[in-house]
Formats: sequence, structure tokens, C-alpha cells
Amino acid sequence: MLHKKVILLLIVLMIASILSVRAKDSNPGIKKEGKTIHQDSIKQPDAKIASDIVTIQTGKGSIKIKLFTKEAPITTNNFIDLVKKGFYNGTIFHRVVENFVIQGGDPLGDGTGNYTDPETGKPRYLKLETSPELKFDRPGRIGMARGGAPNSASCQFFIALRALPSLNPGGVDPYGYAVFGQVTDDTFDTVKKIAQESKPEYPGSDRPRDPIKMDLVKLE
Repeated sequence: MLHKKVILLLIVLMIASILSVRAKDSNPGIKKEGKTIHQDSIKQPDAKIASDIVTIQTGKGSIKIKLFTKEAPITTNNFIDLVKKGFYNGTIFHRVVENFVIQGGDPLGDGTGNYTDPETGKPRYLKLETSPELKFDRPGRIGMARGGAPNSASCQFFIALRALPSLNPGGVDPYGYAVFGQVTDDTFDTVKKIAQESKPEYPGSDRPRDPIKMDLVKLE
């Protein structure tokens, strides 16, 4: 009888422990790669929108992007601010996934980097910005890459190689990913060329052996 009571007590303690862990996991703290993202680092940069067209010059050709400044002001403001700073110049497309996306804009070039404000020394994170008017419903959509937390986007972005409805809210991630631009039809061939000619660093890797560099990213 005593043995049964001990087993019952252990079961109760285990259930309490599981519930405690779940409660911690569901707290509103925003995390990325194990680090808490404080709310005061989630900001909208103050960048005057002088143009809604950005051109990325690469060794494979130019990519022209039409920004959705009205529908996604937070995300486009951030992108324009970084373009004006010259932040993207010299960065690479560090991730290429066939029939999915090409991704770049990471200062570290390995998919883990963020934009860090040189004045404060703190990384900048953006509030997730989605709109029913903007979906990954066609090739060439520009989206913000982020970690598991919805407000963890910073500087990395990706270009969709096809329509990707799974990236809309309620898809693979309940929050979805921010759409903030579209590659123009006349320059999408450059995107396809980068995707087709990038060879993996090793079998199964999404990192190219010879990553394509963004030589110059500028506002038109």
C-alpha cells in the first residue's frame, strides 16, 4: 500500500513539473537562439522614405525590388534605413534552397547575424508586420527572415522562388512572415540564375559553395 502511495506521489510531482515548464514556455518574453529579446529593442527606425525602389547589384546581374511602403511601413522603413547606411553592401546570399528561397543580408554570413546599432551596441529587432493584402502568392516576394519568435526579424531577408502560401499566417508558423516587397518581372531572371547556379557547400547543405555577393545595394 505504501509503495502505491509513493508511486502516486511521484506521478503527481511529475505532472506538476511538466505544467510548470509549459507555463514558463508560454510567457510573453521574446527569445531568439536562447537570448531574450527585450521590448525596448523592438523599434521602428526613423528613416525618411525617399524612394520605394531598391536595386541589388550582383555578379549575376541586378535585382530590382519594389517596396510596399504603405502596406508595410515598419519593415520597409527598416530596410531603407539599412540600405542608406550601406549595411548590405558586401553581404552574401548565404542560403539557397531550390524551389524555395534565396536568403541574404546577414553581416556574419552564416544565418545568425543581426543589425546592431553602433550607438547603443544593441541589436535591432522589428515588430512582425503582416497584412491580409500582402501574401506569398507569387514568385519574387520579399520577406523578412526571423527566428522562432514573431518579433525577431532584424536585417536578413529572403526572396521567394515561387508562391509560398505556407509562409503566410497560419501556415508552417502561426504568425507568418512579413512580406515587404516584390522583385520586378524584368530582373527576376537574376534571382533564378543565382538559385540555379549556386552549388551546395556539401550534399544536403543550403549554404552555397561560392555565395553570391551583393556588391552594391542602393535606393533608386
